[in-house]
Order: sequence, then structure tokens, then C-alpha cells
Amino acid sequence: VERTSSQLGLRSLQAARSTTAYIQTDAAINSGNSGGPLINIDGEVIGVNTIKAMGMDGIAFALPIDEVKRVVSQLRQHGRVLRPYL
Repeated sequence: VERTSSQLGLRSLQAARSTTAYIQTDAAINSGNSGGPLINIDGEVIGVNTIKAMGMDGIAFALPIDEVKRVVSQLRQHGRVLRPYL
């Protein structure tokens, strides 16, 4: 299930401008172990575990791997992430 940052209740100014979609998962994410890979049944990395829903067991969110690849590419190429703005 895909969710946007506003649907997750992320209310910071940066999150409000973000259109990043997150993958909802039931993978166990605990404090300190976010950033690990989210893999599918074939062992392919499909995301990076990022957020655990506070007060909820078994609900977590991951950044889709395509978004992660885009950010890594921009960091390598420009030393920062380029985002469009008006």
C-alpha cells in the first residue's frame, strides 16, 4: 500500500512539500534499525525501511527503492539532492 507523507501525519514544512510515496509494510522496524532493506519474496530489495507507526505493532513504512536510487544518483552527481520548486 502506498502512502504520502501527509497521509502518514508528517507535518513538518519539508514533509508538507514532499510528494514521496511510502510503501506500507508489516516488517518489524524498531528504534535504531531503520535504514535496512525491505525485500520481496524473491529476495529483491524493493525499499528502505524508514518509519514505524508509533503505538502500533506491525505497521511500518519504507521508501521505494526507485526513490532511493534517484537520491543516491543525485548525491553522487551533485553532492546534494535537487528538488524542483516554484
